[in-house]
Amino acid sequence: MIEPTECRLCCLPGARLCRVIRQKARLSHEAQNGHRHASRDETLYETGTRPGLIGILRKGFLRRERLMRDGRRTVLGLVGPGGVVGEMPGRIASYSLEAATACDICLFPAGFANRLATAEPDLRRAIADDLAEQYDLELTFAWLRGISRCGDRVTAFLVLASELMPSAFQPDGSVILKIPLARRDWADLCNTTVESVSRQLSDLSARGLVESLGGKRYRLPDLAALRASAGLDQGLLWRGRRARMTAVNATPLSAVSSPRHRTQAIRAAADVMRGVSEDGKGRNASRCETRADRGAGDATLR
Repeated sequence: MIEPTECRLCCLPGARLCRVIRQKARLSHEAQNGHRHASRDETLYETGTRPGLIGILRKGFLRRERLMRDGRRTVLGLVGPGGVVGEMPGRIASYSLEAATACDICLFPAGFANRLATAEPDLRRAIADDLAEQYDLELTFAWLRGISRCGDRVTAFLVLASELMPSAFQPDGSVILKIPLARRDWADLCNTTVESVSRQLSDLSARGLVESLGGKRYRLPDLAALRASAGLDQGLLWRGRRARMTAVNATPLSAVSSPRHRTQAIRAAADVMRGVSEDGKGRNASRCETRADRGAGDATLR
């Protein structure tokens, strides 16, 4: 079987993993599953299921979410192009996975990828690394939701979106950013309401920090000034290995280290999320802030 041209030319971060599984499947004469299209808000799997390995996200964004006891929805994080879709074989999903936008997924051969990951430690390690990176992005969003001022949360989201979503850097230093998410998802990721996001965007626009171009596209005239307005250090907010793809030519952009304050805050937030308190009730937000202020060095979560 000849590999399709679109697979040979694919430069997504998960392309190599996809090729290895498909090649071994062909050698084992396994059936090839091809591609799957998911419409916006379509559910791929629910909390408490064992989805196994499904494939690699080729286009669009998936959201990892969970329903709280009071019925409120919490969007934990996003899976972007090149990310592994699914979980390690046998693992129970602690979240639901839904399509935040229209998505295309390159499917692994049914059942074969799970058997292969169980049998080959190197492949299992590569998959675990990608899933760990998705977890690290969840912690970044947890840090973002913990910012006290709503305006700073929306600003931090715009800065993070410029690293994760289609963006094109212009000769004048500005950035053209497309946020394909629904405004409701944007608000949930910022722990606020749709109305508050709209108000904050209007305020940023009046200050000359954001310009709406329509079609979910925004122009950021001065990314450094936007960062400074929310008290963010210079440098990427997320230190994941996932390459960013520009809206113009899909050229991967290199990543650099994340700022120190972000690492400290995420470490504190991680302890809160894990609920590692002696009385079993978890640490409250004030303790999170105290630990972040003390500082925990420059060590990363992993």
